[in-house]
Amino acid sequence: SDSPLTGLTRNPWHLERQAGGSSGGAASSVAAGIGAAAVGSDGAGSIRIPASFCGVVGLKPTFGRVSMHPMAGNAPFIHFGPMARSVGDTARLFAAMTGPDPRDPFALPDLPHEPFEGGVAGLKVAVSTTLGFARARPDVAAAVEEADAFGKYTQAHAYTPVAIQRAIGQGVRTIEHGNLIDAASAKLMAKKGAYLVANLVAYYAMKERAKEFGMGKDMLEKNDMVIDGGLRSLEICKRAGVKVGYGSDLLGQLMVDQSREFLLRSEVLSPIEIIRQATLVGAEVVRMEGKLGCLEPGAFADLLVVDGNPVKDLGLFQGQGAHIPAIMKGGRFFKNAMA
Repeated sequence: SDSPLTGLTRNPWHLERQAGGSSGGAASSVAAGIGAAAVGSDGAGSIRIPASFCGVVGLKPTFGRVSMHPMAGNAPFIHFGPMARSVGDTARLFAAMTGPDPRDPFALPDLPHEPFEGGVAGLKVAVSTTLGFARARPDVAAAVEEADAFGKYTQAHAYTPVAIQRAIGQGVRTIEHGNLIDAASAKLMAKKGAYLVANLVAYYAMKERAKEFGMGKDMLEKNDMVIDGGLRSLEICKRAGVKVGYGSDLLGQLMVDQSREFLLRSEVLSPIEIIRQATLVGAEVVRMEGKLGCLEPGAFADLLVVDGNPVKDLGLFQGQGAHIPAIMKGGRFFKNAMA
């Protein structure tokens, strides 16, 4: 947003201030009324930060929801997303942008998109204590209060003890990632009945394919830091009595590695503990106890038939279902090799 041809992009609300960096031109033009909406690209905040600076709404979508064709050299770390002056307009532009694209190898299938009908269940807020440059405001508490008012709950992406403690202290119920958690943070989570959803495999997958994805030295160093903390976070949570859910955080081409999470966790947890994390604890996280993760009257008929005993061999979950001859969801077979 600082061109040698046109100079610095100004914030329309205060011309002596900037528009927030990359994608600032899009945010500034929307805020000034030059256009109803705009598209930005976001790797480390380049939609969200300009939107915040200029007082508009910006969304960094899940990677793969919006086509990245033609592919930039820094994919898959850049996401295209919408900006507009209202949540409704942003949602409408997002709906128009989404959909599969055969030219984009990371594109996800066409998924249902109901921006006004889906409710707020599973609402997430990202937590940073400083955003790298500024003191945080009490917005997290406001988001939690709004979710509670709807009978819902909030989740937060947080890595460090300070971020985790701040989020939990303000009522956040589920921490995602949490790789750098310490004993004091885990103790607070246990006291508040909060959950951790760990997803270790994403960091291993990125490290192994770093060259393919164009990860630089700085990104690899950060990735190694959270890898080192990943297994340790499971041990800390186990000692503190924090329930841990199962996640993978994998997108696009990396989704084939999702079941590898079972094997990574087995370095510090028993197979039955990991299976419970993926079933019973997962049901608790989404408040579906008695419906998901169990076999009992009234539960959804979501079943896997495993050829062997996974309590003794977690390798049975590998190979993209090679050892799972039957998959049932809601009482309907989606795979049945036993017939």
